[in-house]
Amino acid sequence: MTLARPERAAIILGAIDFLRREESLKLLAFCIMPDHWHMLFVLTVQYNVSDLMKRIRRFSARELNRLLDRSGPFWQEGFHDHCCRDDRDIEEHLTYIELNPVRAGLIQAAIDWPFSSAHPANARLLDRQWYAEVH
Repeated sequence: MTLARPERAAIILGAIDFLRREESLKLLAFCIMPDHWHMLFVLTVQYNVSDLMKRIRRFSARELNRLLDRSGPFWQEGFHDHCCRDDRDIEEHLTYIELNPVRAGLIQAAIDWPFSSAHPANARLLDRQWYAEVH
């Protein structure tokens, strides 16, 4: 089962964008790979990282299970997080995230991966201008 299909990726991105629109996070980068996904964001004061991830995972698991006509747990337990310390750290993680499908041999250039913030069609989901203005 791969997450990197339009209807599956749309569910994950829908959950992230919902939290973005309610201003629970500011999204800087993302990439949905076949078997995992990455997100770089600025957390607002409303939630902590664990609460935010629970919300994304709960909604997306329910919708992905429905789409795939299955039930039960969808995501593995836990997640990996990293607190970026400065702009250089943010830039390194943004690059790492967007180059993930290139390193995996799925595409030649990051801009070609449709399930990533590097793809021009996904620019509307990002809050990079906000970040540039506050830093």
